[in-house]
This record gives sequence, structure tokens and C-alpha cells, in this order.
Amino acid sequence: MRTLQVIVFWMSIYLCPNSIFCQKDIEFWFVAPETSKGSINYDRPVVFRFCTYDLPGTIKISQPANPDFPSQTISMPPNSASKFELPPNFEFVENTPPNQVLNKGFLIESSSPITVYYEVIGSPPNNPEIFSLKGRNALGKRFFIPFQNIINNTTSFAPQPYAAFDIVAIEDNTEITIIPTKAIVGGAANTPKVVSLNRGQTFSVQASTINAVDRPVGSEVTADKPIAITIKDDLIDGGSIYGNFCRDLVGTQIVPIEKTGTKYVAQKGFLNGDEFVFVLGIEPNTQIYLMECKKGL
Repeated sequence: MRTLQVIVFWMSIYLCPNSIFCQKDIEFWFVAPETSKGSINYDRPVVFRFCTYDLPGTIKISQPANPDFPSQTISMPPNSASKFELPPNFEFVENTPPNQVLNKGFLIESSSPITVYYEVIGSPPNNPEIFSLKGRNALGKRFFIPFQNIINNTTSFAPQPYAAFDIVAIEDNTEITIIPTKAIVGGAANTPKVVSLNRGQTFSVQASTINAVDRPVGSEVTADKPIAITIKDDLIDGGSIYGNFCRDLVGTQIVPIEKTGTKYVAQKGFLNGDEFVFVLGIEPNTQIYLMECKKGL
């Protein structure tokens, strides 16, 4: 019996990870998701955080499709950490509105290998999330989109939070075909949507409703040139499961199917209630086996 490749999406609410797994690389492409501002700036500030290793690094942050974004350069010594914070220029950050070609793709280049993550901090920090950037491992031509599908987005904040996936092209004249499993903003379920993007241009594919059952889980995205994709599910209403007031952003930068695997470890967080792992098969007849890791093994 064959065990086939799957995509695993880990979700926990108000969970601060002990470690962040990023890809060490010298070039990173990223598109930042739109998150609800609410009444007290839940969506800002945001930061890119950088870590060098044995060598010093000169890091450039730019938006190749947006000449109005002022490129930034950071010089870092070996074995150090630094950050680049937004705002200012926050109007160039979040990939919104959906169903439009935008110019909001970030390119991060370094003179030596580094790791990078993007963090939504907020003010106050009530809706944080960390998106680990995966460098070359984020780039590919075929993706399947994972989402959680048990918790709705809250209706308590404005603008209304939604689930979405955001695409950035790294080359000119990239043709992308999106086949959503559920209706999306500007598209019907199971109806191919074709988008053409140039280098650094972006496109946001947003769920049509806030209902968990309407997440476009398993949507297929193919491109004739490499792209990168971020997924987000903003301010999901965990009160139905955890009780009280429980809202949180979840998301990550995903990998294409050629970078998926057959073995994953899901680490339990610090919640008293249930936490969830969502598994998306990418081939027919996928067999899933669950094993419990004992302490000390």
C-alpha cells in the first residue's frame, strides 16, 4: 500500500510558537495578506524579521512592480537579528482589494544566506501571526490550497475579515490558472479563472463568504512560470469551540506540490482545548497514518 503526498496545515488560536521554521536562502518573494484593521489597528504595524548566520548580510527590500515603494537596505553583522517595520508606506503592504491585479509583491535579497519571517504585530497586539518565508522552496508552478474548514470568520470587526490566498509572480508574462473548489470573489466554483501577472504583481483570491464550509479548500493553481502563494484566514471566531472571546488570524506561505512530503510532525501548543491539523491529499487514494510521539523519544 502506497502512502502519497499530502499538504498539512496546522492551526491553533492565540498560540505563540517556540520556534519558527524558515528556509535559509538569499532571495525571498512574498505577498502580504490583507488583515482587518478593526477599530484599533489590529493589522499594523507589521515587520519583516531577519537573521544572519556566519557571514554579515546586506539585505535589500523592494517591490519590483511598484516604483512608488522606497527600496530599503539593511546591513547586518554575522549571527544577528534585525527588522524592517511598516508603516510608513503601509498602503503598499496588504494585498487588497481581491480579484484585481496589484503591484504589491515583496522581493528580499541578501548578500549571504539569511532566514526571514513576516509578522503581523498590531496595536494593540491582539491579532498576531507569523508567516515564515521559504525562499526557493516557496516557488513553483502547481499548488493545491489548504484551509481550515470548521470555524467561520467573525462579524465583529471592520473591514470584514475573510479567508483568501494571495499570489505573486516572479517573472513577466506569467499566466496563472485558478480552479476554485468553491465560489470566490469574481469567480464560480470549478470554473477556471486565468490571470496574467508581471514580475512583482499580485492577485488575491478571496472566499465568497465568511462561512467555514465555503473555504476554497483544495483549489488548484497552476502557472507557466514560478509563483509564490500566501494563505490567510483572518479573525476566525474560535468562541464556538474554545468559549468566551476568541478571535485570531492564521496563515502561512505554502509550498508547491513538488515540495510536499509524506511525513510531518505536528507539535501540540499551549491551549487547554482541542487543536487541529488539517490534511489535504493531492493524489487519489492517499492513505493517512497517525502516530503519537512519546516524550523522550
